[in-house]
Amino acid sequence: MAGTIIRQSLDGDPGPEALWVRVVDDSVAGAPPVGLAIRTPPRSLLLTAMPVPAAEAVCDLLIASEMVLPGVNGPTAASGAFARRWAGRSGVTAHRLFRLGEPTPPTGVRGGLRPGSTEDRDLLAAWTSAFSAEAIPDQPPPDARPMIDARLATGTVWTWVDDGRPVSMLWISPPVSGVVRVSAVYTPPDLRGRGYASACVAAVSGRVAVEGHTCVLFTDLANPASNKIYQATGYRPVMDTENWAFSEAASRWGASEGTVGGAGPRRRPDPRIQHRIAAWASPRPDPARSRNWR
Repeated sequence: MAGTIIRQSLDGDPGPEALWVRVVDDSVAGAPPVGLAIRTPPRSLLLTAMPVPAAEAVCDLLIASEMVLPGVNGPTAASGAFARRWAGRSGVTAHRLFRLGEPTPPTGVRGGLRPGSTEDRDLLAAWTSAFSAEAIPDQPPPDARPMIDARLATGTVWTWVDDGRPVSMLWISPPVSGVVRVSAVYTPPDLRGRGYASACVAAVSGRVAVEGHTCVLFTDLANPASNKIYQATGYRPVMDTENWAFSEAASRWGASEGTVGGAGPRRRPDPRIQHRIAAWASPRPDPARSRNWR
């Protein structure tokens, strides 16, 4: 996911409020970053895998810079450590990362795979909005039309068609380091239970594999049906992640003195944490500044 966001930002303008943070362990001279933190508003902060002290150091930096956050998403250990330190969290959604093993298409499913077309633009935009409302109900609804336009232009949106009409969709990310992510898998409620999504995922994943790329996807662990069908099409678990949502008060944790959302006094940076934070391209904190929590 982080690689996809970086690729998309390099291909376009991530916006003046985008946050790019890398964490470096000062105890190892010349060591590469141990983790990354990325945010493209209005979405939640995204963390890559990193040590717990590194996630806490990122949290301290954002508290000190009065960053406003709706939540944090990332591998279980890192996102949980960040959320507990930020405090005032209002809920958590657990996800699982899967990687394609041997593609196993379902049998007996009507229809076939077709690339998304401009004729389907309005339908695909409506489906994307519906998918977002189901998958991330706590996030502001995105404008789906430019998202679909971009994917139609790059040929990365696919549909499953039965009797001449689209009945399911998904899109894929451009390859990043040989990895392609399947996402936005959606079938309208009245068309579910017929295997359309499974067939679409299997067909697209098989094409990606033939091109020599590794195919991955995320599932919501609270949705046993999706976890079951993806494993049936050849996907195998890799790791679990958590997406923490913050209360409105907690989203402004560093914006005022005193207590926030019952979280207690605002924490100061922990001097025991020996991780240096360097912002790449953000107005807050200053990208020219690095911070050492020694």
